[in-house]
Amino acid sequence: MKIIRKMFLLSKENGSEENYETARACTDICDRISFAIFKKYCKTLLEEPITYIVWAVWGVRNEGEIDDVQVGIKKLVVAEMQRVMELMKWESLSDEQMLTVLYIVRGYIISKITYMIKAYKAKSFESAMIGERSRISLSLLQPMGTA
Repeated sequence: MKIIRKMFLLSKENGSEENYETARACTDICDRISFAIFKKYCKTLLEEPITYIVWAVWGVRNEGEIDDVQVGIKKLVVAEMQRVMELMKWESLSDEQMLTVLYIVRGYIISKITYMIKAYKAKSFESAMIGERSRISLSLLQPMGTA
């Protein structure tokens, strides 16, 4: 239990809020790039299967090549990942640590974009259902009286 406290809670041993500046900066970079990708490629991301973004962020596909949109997404991600590594002072990281950080960052970006896609689709569906309910209820109305 002590190790969990040391890992996740602020204490005298692991420092103050200032120690989280790098983490916050990395998160901000990932959030910005996720939103920028969703905004720029929204139409394509909504039309393609959800795995489309995974292939784009990683820059590879199980079968075949990635398309031009995926190449564009990959370039954006790679550029931002270089900024993250600079913040992390990557020169001091071992190869294993660097690969771990890059793996986690890519996973975070994929999760953020996947959530945006699903949330957008759910909101669109919800809006469509509200409109459908309005049409149904209007069709059930019976005119009363004469005009």
